[in-house]
Amino acid sequence: MMERWNTAAATTWNRHLSALTSCTTWAQRQEVLESNPARRLTHRRPARRGDRAIPRARLYQLFTGDDHGLRERVLWRMLYETAVRAEEILSLNIEEWTLHQLRHSALQHLAAVGRTAAELQAKSRHAHLASLGA
Repeated sequence: MMERWNTAAATTWNRHLSALTSCTTWAQRQEVLESNPARRLTHRRPARRGDRAIPRARLYQLFTGDDHGLRERVLWRMLYETAVRAEEILSLNIEEWTLHQLRHSALQHLAAVGRTAAELQAKSRHAHLASLGA
C-alpha cells in the first residue's frame, strides 16, 4: 500500500504512514487483523528548510513603502512585531472592545510612566496638545 508513496516527500510519506498505522491499530483492536502490516515501516526525516527570514531591508520596504496599502502594512507589522500566527491576528473579534480605546489606553499608560506631552503628541500624531485630553 505504501509503495505508491515511495517517491513522495517525507512529510507526505509520514502523513500517510500515520494514517495507515492508525487504521491498522484500530483493525487489530477490532480483531480484523492479526498483525500490523505497517510495523516495519518507519517515519522519514523531512528535508530541512533553509532560512525563511525576510531580510531586514526588505521588511523596511514592506512596512514603509507606498507599494501596498496601509491596512496590509499594518497587518504585516503586527505579525512581525508579535510573531503570532496570521490566523490569530485575523480572528480577533474587534466587536468586544473598542480600537479607539486601545489608542487612548496606550497614551494614558505612557503618560503614567512619565512620557512628556510632546512625546505623547508625537506618538499619537495629534495636531494640537489639547487633542490629547487630560
